[in-house]
Amino acid sequence: ALTLYAFSTENWSRPVEEVSILFKLLKKFLLKERARLLKNDVHFKVIGEINGLPEDTVALIKETEAMTAKAKGLKLTFAFSYGGRAEIM
Repeated sequence: ALTLYAFSTENWSRPVEEVSILFKLLKKFLLKERARLLKNDVHFKVIGEINGLPEDTVALIKETEAMTAKAKGLKLTFAFSYGGRAEIM
């Protein structure tokens, strides 16, 4: 199992243009790597708060999770919108 902290709560305070670029990178990753996830039997999951993402990106996350739901290999989890301050509180 591998969990990657992909976007912290503190990242929301970045300039809107930067946040938009980060979301585009996530979407690009999912589109580019989905076939590889399937080929390598990787179970992909996103945890955390994704409501602030663009609708098309959320849909892509959900599709990728569904496509890889029965995978038996590596469990790859993206922790989204987590942060130390929020966790302490």
